[in-house]
Amino acid sequence: MNQLNSGDPSACRRCGACCEQGGPALHGEDRDLVASGALGPRDLVTIRSGEPAYDQRRRQVLPAGQEFVKLAGGAGSWSCKFYEPGQGCGIYGRRPLECRLLLCRDTGPLEAVMGRDLLGRRDLLADDDAILPWLERLESEVGYGEVAELLAGYDPRFFSGTSLARLTGLVRADLAIRAEFLRSFSGRGDEELFLLGRPLFLVVAPYGFRLVEGVGGVVLQQAR
Repeated sequence: MNQLNSGDPSACRRCGACCEQGGPALHGEDRDLVASGALGPRDLVTIRSGEPAYDQRRRQVLPAGQEFVKLAGGAGSWSCKFYEPGQGCGIYGRRPLECRLLLCRDTGPLEAVMGRDLLGRRDLLADDDAILPWLERLESEVGYGEVAELLAGYDPRFFSGTSLARLTGLVRADLAIRAEFLRSFSGRGDEELFLLGRPLFLVVAPYGFRLVEGVGGVVLQQAR
């Protein structure tokens, strides 16, 4: 398994550069990693359809064209949670497809599978999982279609108070659903990022919005 000393110039050097840029998306071929328990729900995060996310091919933040599940980042970082600087990948022998395909010297094989046969939450949950109605509720009450509409061509100089109020309302709804989820499924709290995706207030933070306590509850403040 140790390719560091293989002498193959095309072999992965396990330098960690790709790992520090974020965990990989999971594909159909990775389903067995989850089914076997090699990867658990607490190791995963869902990027919802329409959610602003970094597009590796276009090298910019764009609304995700479809839902997909990826490996979660470390605490406060997008760097893959299984990467340890100086030590390498903690799951190297059972790493996902994208990790196995990526070579710094030839990104072609990875690029060939990007966006194809991606796994979503329903691919990894049982058909009778009690969480499924919550996914429908989240999409209905906090859909990224409206978020994308509010943030399209975002310019803080021209973001109206009405738009800020609408976005604040969506953030509050998202937080309320998550609080109710944690009360109803207390034993699955560490699965939140997989089951419900990233909290909306974190998704909009890169645009300069921050969550503060205001009259009547939390509100978003806008950087100027």
